[in-house]
Amino acid sequence: MTPEGFKLAGKVAVVVGAAGGIGSSIARHFVEAGAKVVCVDRQAPEALSRVLAEAGGQAEAMACNITRAEETEALAARVRALWGRVDILVNSASADDPTADILALAPEV
Repeated sequence: MTPEGFKLAGKVAVVVGAAGGIGSSIARHFVEAGAKVVCVDRQAPEALSRVLAEAGGQAEAMACNITRAEETEALAARVRALWGRVDILVNSASADDPTADILALAPEV
């Protein structure tokens, strides 16, 4: 249930990591608040976007591995072609590697 007064009518949101718990919840709340939502994950979260559309929202599922620059650039182009802009960007994607050292990552990753 989206809080009263939380309105996003006419806004375009991209939720990365939308197949997971937090990301799918954010996508649902954004749709309930009136936003058009692009649900992004490594495998396009088709089931989520279908549920959101059936509930009366505008949602699209797109696949993208955000660790790959060329895929991210292609995603941005597809979103621009679909709805012309992005007003809200949420990155809830994660790779659960407890041994990883973020400081060791190259800037382009």
